[in-house]
Amino acid sequence: MKLFNVKLFALIVGTVFLLSCEEDPLELQPAQSLSTEEAISDLEGLQAALNGAYDGLQLLNYYGRNFPVMWEAHGDNVYISTRNSNRFLNNYQYQNNPFSGDISNLWSNGYNTILRANNIINAEIESTDQAAVNQAVGEAYAVRALVHFDLVRSFALPYSEGGGSQPGVPYITEAFIGEPARDAVSVVYENIIADLTQAKSLMTDGSVGPVRFTGSAVDALLARVYLYRATGDDLANAYSLANSVRAQYGMAAGADLVDFWDSSENDSEIFTLKFVGNESRGADNFGYIYIDQSIGYGDIRVSSDIINLYEAGDPRLDLIYEVGGEFYVGKFLGESASGIPGLVSPKIIRNSEMYMIAAEAAARRDDFANARTVLNEFRAFRGLAALTTTDVPNNGLLDEIMDERRREFAFEGHRSFDLFRLGRGLTRNQCGTGLEITAPCSISSGSPLRIFPIPQNEMDVNENMVQNAGYAE
Repeated sequence: MKLFNVKLFALIVGTVFLLSCEEDPLELQPAQSLSTEEAISDLEGLQAALNGAYDGLQLLNYYGRNFPVMWEAHGDNVYISTRNSNRFLNNYQYQNNPFSGDISNLWSNGYNTILRANNIINAEIESTDQAAVNQAVGEAYAVRALVHFDLVRSFALPYSEGGGSQPGVPYITEAFIGEPARDAVSVVYENIIADLTQAKSLMTDGSVGPVRFTGSAVDALLARVYLYRATGDDLANAYSLANSVRAQYGMAAGADLVDFWDSSENDSEIFTLKFVGNESRGADNFGYIYIDQSIGYGDIRVSSDIINLYEAGDPRLDLIYEVGGEFYVGKFLGESASGIPGLVSPKIIRNSEMYMIAAEAAARRDDFANARTVLNEFRAFRGLAALTTTDVPNNGLLDEIMDERRREFAFEGHRSFDLFRLGRGLTRNQCGTGLEITAPCSISSGSPLRIFPIPQNEMDVNENMVQNAGYAE
């Protein structure tokens, strides 16, 4: 689906300006615009370009660290210590502004990655191995859908607020020169779903997972997208897809969780971005911001809000450790295979989420029996007792599921999105204690600060771009 009547240009993947946000020429034109003179013409070039698209997901300002950390700092699972390295303060304090480098880089790196994917999708390839071509193109469709999904949930109000009519982000399907306006949120979601459907139709190689997209990973992402949109048959679709996917993967038992986070490519990982030793960024490795100050920055520490939510004996408490009376995140210490502090392979989608999606989707459809069954199946993996209707009545089951989701995905960047997509505000019970920097103790369910502003450099060069409410143009 072509959204703009513009001339198509091919995108060279791997050029210097795509590898460095600091030297990004997109400061001179809208982030969705780029032109080059070379095109992919064979399978070898296609597969090299696909590696470049995955590299885009691994950038420091995307899943390499900043994207999940920025959104985790927006929540109530963590706080930023008064002893800090001056990172992510604006996110924790809800003082994001259009001039923020982190926000600008998320936007531009996201669209750079989309352009890499588009170069693959729009390539004309001569090859005798059509299955391999289709697999690569299918993966590119999945990458394009994922990035647009991350952008729309970061820069646009949740679907429920306006029924999708509110401004979303430009959905880009070509490399072009132009100044695209924001598509409605509903249009963005329609295109995400169309891209994922197309991706699934092209994929035949499941062996590339979990470090590349497979058909099952596409179904898992589609279940997440349906859960976020939650209109019409979406919740039923999310439930069905999540149930199908969860049956295809294992689940790490509670006793194995420390080892699970100490390694990657486990049988419960659905889509993971693999980092190896020579990809270390040193002090900019993902986990360094969380590791205590004997090794890392130790800026972001664990709040009492989340610690108090765990039941006694919950094995996930073993992923939180104490130093000097304060608590730190142990999920991202680094994988033993490399021995490099903070170097981890981000687990973007794992099977735990399929259980949580199925349980939530069922509860929101008032299918309490199935919701409770799925929740209790998951709790059994964590060594926790089943919850009966006496323990948690049906009218409190959704809240219990969301608490379980919060416990499972703490520190992975999901919490703020979960609150805001359900129309809930944020309350930080640990606030103003003197341990954390000054920040709001609550954010209302209608606050415009729940989403990021459109970057100012985009506003400056794109006359069709509209700023989000609550941020000065």
